[in-house]
Amino acid sequence: MRRPAQASPSSSRAGSAPPTASTWFSLLVVLAGGFALVLGWYGVSGEANVAEQLPYVASASLPGVALVVAGTLLFCADLDHRRRAPTERRVAELHTLLVEEPDETGVTAGPPAPTGRDADEAPVTIAGTRHYHRATCALVAGKAAVAVTRNEGLTPCPVCEPAPVGP
Repeated sequence: MRRPAQASPSSSRAGSAPPTASTWFSLLVVLAGGFALVLGWYGVSGEANVAEQLPYVASASLPGVALVVAGTLLFCADLDHRRRAPTERRVAELHTLLVEEPDETGVTAGPPAPTGRDADEAPVTIAGTRHYHRATCALVAGKAAVAVTRNEGLTPCPVCEPAPVGP
């Protein structure tokens, strides 16, 4: 006896997040536009004279089309935002893991305490890289760093923002 194939989590809609208020609002706008289109059609269908049909077209059909388009754009924007949200959370978590220093247990305790821009703090670099850092920078912690005495085409680290190196 064969087991039925199970859908993968990525293809299943059962695990998707419930609709948000903006999703319901966009659907309400589309429905209002559809209702305006129906009213415009009903008004136009009862008039044989084209001149008498124009008020229904101008007051119901064109705004109905605008509402349907606006609601569709709102829905698409909300859908795009909902698809990007997990990725943005992962990027923020990755940034936290890369920039913050772990404590003794290996858990990141927060950003390192600012040390000030002391003139006697010699900037350092890692061989083969193009940035120079403060000695306390999390990006060089635990690596073989070499003191920088003059600017050899290196750029300052955008994370720790060290003081400029002499020429």
